[in-house]
Amino acid sequence: MSHHDNHKDDHEFGDLHHTLSKSTTRSTLVALLILTIVTVIASRIDLGSSWNFMLAMAIASVKALVVTMYFMGLKFDHIENRAIFYSSVLFILTFIILTATDIFTRHSDWQVGTRDVFLAQKSGSGPNIKRPWEASPEILAHGKKLYDINCAVCHGAEGKGDGPGSGLPIKPRNFHDAVAWKNIRRGSDLNTMLLKGIAPYMPAYAQLGSTDRWGLSHYVLSFGPAPVVEDGKSLAAVGIVDTTKDDGGAGGAPKQRQIPIDFAVKRYIQSAK
Repeated sequence: MSHHDNHKDDHEFGDLHHTLSKSTTRSTLVALLILTIVTVIASRIDLGSSWNFMLAMAIASVKALVVTMYFMGLKFDHIENRAIFYSSVLFILTFIILTATDIFTRHSDWQVGTRDVFLAQKSGSGPNIKRPWEASPEILAHGKKLYDINCAVCHGAEGKGDGPGSGLPIKPRNFHDAVAWKNIRRGSDLNTMLLKGIAPYMPAYAQLGSTDRWGLSHYVLSFGPAPVVEDGKSLAAVGIVDTTKDDGGAGGAPKQRQIPIDFAVKRYIQSAK
């Protein structure tokens, strides 16, 4: 069959209905098969999360273009419909380019500043508050600030487990209830829990400094009845080895490691699967 015949077959039904010629159908199927093979090969290549996403989107876009142009007949449709379609594609490409520009040029220590999302707040050792293992107005105020940013989204502003992100398979804890805690209800145990997290829905906040974790622990415990009293063993477990010193004898302790927010969110999502 000649090229002229193919062209004639592709248009012979005019506005009533379009039927692809056999040769065009075979060519389209072969193109989609090749793109599928490319997809499989690309999935075995790790270019980093951002570039992996961009490559996957590019391949998927080409496949979608082939399907819409030939199987859905856009190539043979009215020019008005093609203009609408191409305008939509242009809008999506503009959105992707602007988003990618923002992500790839963002400073390495950026952080999201909103109460309604999980925020892995970066910190060194926290503010210079003396004897942070002891509840005080100063450390409670610091704990409230951290709680509002990191915890209220799930546990609620009043600690009742009714925050906007509380719709999880396992309901966030109501801190006013003193029973059925996974750990002993005292500051040192909460400090450890913040450091390690509790799978699958309670993320770790190891990037917070020791004073930050003590502040959060004291503030959380302030919602309910009096907590269990600390002893030398429980304090030593979190690095408080000498209670006669303002820093608990941890003056030479190494500075807490910091992790990027993107990495923290990724680990949180992986732990929830």
